[in-house]
Amino acid sequence: MRSSLVTKWVIGLIVAASMTCHAGLFDVSINDQKKIGAQAASQIESKAVIVGRNGNTYGNIGGKSVDVIVAEVGNNLVSVLGSNPWNFSFKVIQNKEVNAFALPGGPIYVYTGLLSAFKLESSNPSEGINMLAGVLGHEMIHVTNQHWAKQYKKDQERGLGLAIILGATGASNSVQQVAGILNFVQAQKYSRADEYQADDGSVRLLNQARGFGYDPQGVVDMLQVLDKVSQGTPQSLSWLSDHPSAVDRIKRAEKNVAELPLTGQGTMAPVVWDANAGTVTMAPYYPQGSSTGSITRVNLGTNELTIQGAGGSRTIPMDQSVRITRQQIGRASQVVALSDLGLGDDVRVTQTRNAGNAQTVEATYRSVSGTIKSLSSSRLTLQPNTIYGVASNAVFTDVRGSQIPLSNLRTGQQVTSRLNPTSNEVWEISQGALKTPLITSITHSGTADLRAGDVFKATMTASSGGYAKFDLEGIATGVRMTESATRGTYTRKLTIPNRSLPNQSRVVVTFQSADGKRETRTANELGGSGSTYSTYLFAAPVISSPRDGDEIGNTITVRGRTEPNAKVSIELFYQRRGSTGKQGHKGPIVVTADQYGDFETKPIALKASPSLKNSIDGTLRITATLPDGTQSEEAVVKVVRSARSAQSGGDRAARYLRF
Repeated sequence: MRSSLVTKWVIGLIVAASMTCHAGLFDVSINDQKKIGAQAASQIESKAVIVGRNGNTYGNIGGKSVDVIVAEVGNNLVSVLGSNPWNFSFKVIQNKEVNAFALPGGPIYVYTGLLSAFKLESSNPSEGINMLAGVLGHEMIHVTNQHWAKQYKKDQERGLGLAIILGATGASNSVQQVAGILNFVQAQKYSRADEYQADDGSVRLLNQARGFGYDPQGVVDMLQVLDKVSQGTPQSLSWLSDHPSAVDRIKRAEKNVAELPLTGQGTMAPVVWDANAGTVTMAPYYPQGSSTGSITRVNLGTNELTIQGAGGSRTIPMDQSVRITRQQIGRASQVVALSDLGLGDDVRVTQTRNAGNAQTVEATYRSVSGTIKSLSSSRLTLQPNTIYGVASNAVFTDVRGSQIPLSNLRTGQQVTSRLNPTSNEVWEISQGALKTPLITSITHSGTADLRAGDVFKATMTASSGGYAKFDLEGIATGVRMTESATRGTYTRKLTIPNRSLPNQSRVVVTFQSADGKRETRTANELGGSGSTYSTYLFAAPVISSPRDGDEIGNTITVRGRTEPNAKVSIELFYQRRGSTGKQGHKGPIVVTADQYGDFETKPIALKASPSLKNSIDGTLRITATLPDGTQSEEAVVKVVRSARSAQSGGDRAARYLRF
C-alpha cells in the first residue's frame, strides 16, 4: 500500500493523540479528534476543488449557491443539537462521485455527484433538500457518537495498522489520494451497529428540525435514491458500498419514521390522527380565523404588525387584550410585548371575526450571535465558519437600534443576527461592541533614531497578574517585561547594542493573561510615537496557518481570511535565536483575498544561508487594505525554525499541529 509524507504525519498524529489520553492507550479525546479532523480538512481543501472558493461554482437555487444551501442545512441541524463540543463545518467538493463523508471532530464534505443524485439543482428542490438533510444528519451522528475514535481504538486493540483505520471516515479514493489519506477500499469500515446508529439518529435529528421545514422521510428517500444509484456502480464510488444492506436500512428507517410522534410541520404543534376517519386535526384550533407569515414590520406607534404570507403582505392591528408569545426553536414559549418581536419572525395570528384585530400572536424566532468573519449583501459568515444567507430586505442596526448601512459592519465585530426560522436567512443584523483586546496600549521611548548605548523603554497595559515580553525586531527578542506598582502596567528598559541597526523596526508585545489567554500586538515604527490600541477601523486578518508559535521549514505558506477582495500584505522578519546579529526580511508579499475573504500565498522561501543554520525566531506581520484605501489593524504571528527543520526543508504545514 502506498504511503506519503502526509500519511506518515497523520499516522504520527494519531499516535500522539492516543498517547496524550488518560482514559486508555488507544482512546482519542474529543479535543484530539477535532485537531486531527481540522488538519486533515486543511490537507483535503488544499488539493480538492471546493465549491464557493476561488471562483468555483456549481449552480444556484433560488438565488443561492449550492455551497451556501449545504452549509445552511447543516447549520440548521447543528442548532437543534443544542450545546455540543464539535467543530462542525459543511462544504461541497466538485466531484462526480456520489459520496459524502465526515472527518473526526466535525468537518463534513458532500460531493456534487451526490447533489445531482438528489436533483438538488431542479426548480423544486425541497425533496432533494430533505434527502441532503438526511445525509448530513447521518454524518453528524458519526461525529457526535465518536464512531471514528471507537473504530480506531477497537482496531488498534486488534493490532491493525494505523493507516488502515483512516479509511473509516468513508472519504473517497480521490480525496484520500490528494490529502494523503490511504485508499479506503481496503480499509476497515464503520460497524453495522454504527451505521444503524447514524441512520436512526438522522431520523430523530430531522424530526427535531421540522421547524426548519425538514421531514424525517428524507432519510428514507435518501437511502432509496442512493440504493438505485449504487446499482451497477463501482463499489469504491458508492456512498452505500461500505454500509450495511440498503434494503435492511430502508426498512429500519421506514419503521423509525412511522413510530415518530406526530407534530405539525413548522409549528411543532401536536396533531391528532384519527385512523378510522383518515384525518389529521391540528391543535389548537382557531375558529375565529388565523393568518400566518413572516414579520416585515413592527409599528409600535400604531400598535400594528405587518406580515408577509402566501396571500401577500398584510397589516394587522393588535386588540387591546392581545396575548403575544414568542419561542426560540426547541425552547418553551414566553409571554412578551409587541416590541420584543423582530423582523423575520414566523408568526401565527388569530383574529376577531368582526374587526380582524389580533387576539393572539404566536411567534417563532431564531437568533445567533458571533464575530463577523466576512459579510456581503447576500452572505454572512460568523467565526469560525458558520455561513448564512442574507435576505434582500435585511436591515442593519447599531447598538442603539438605529439603522445603519451595511458598510458600517466590519470583520471582527460582534453582532447578533435575527434569522427567519423557515428559510434560515438573516433578516436583521445588530451591531455589538468590538471584541475587547487583552493589550489596551503599547507605548515606547523610540521617538527618534536609536543609537548604540541608548536606553529604550517599552510600556504596555493589560490585565494584572499576566506575563509580558517584547521584541525589538532586528535588535532583541523575548525581553521580559515586569509589572509595575501600577497594576496592569508592564515595562522594561533595553540598552541598544553597539552594532549596525535596521532602518525601521517595531515593538512586538506578547501578553498572556492570568487565565491563559494570549495576544500579540505591535506598536508603530521606532521613528514615530508609541501607539495606543483602543479602537480600530476594522479588525486584523484572521490567520489560519501558520499559528502563533508554529514551527516552520525553509518555506512558509500563509493562509487566512479578511474582508472580501481586500489586498493583503505579508512581511516576514527573522533573526537567529539568542543573537543580536544576523537577521533577514522577506516581503512585502501582496495577495488579493477572494470574494469570500479567503487568501493564500505561494510558498515563501527562507534562504538557508550558513549564518541562519541555527534556530531562528520569525515574526509575520499581515495587514489588509480595502479598495477605498482603508487599512486594517495588523495581525502578528510568531514562528520558529529549528536547525532540524531547516535541514529537512519544505513547507512544514503538516507539522503545525501538536498535542
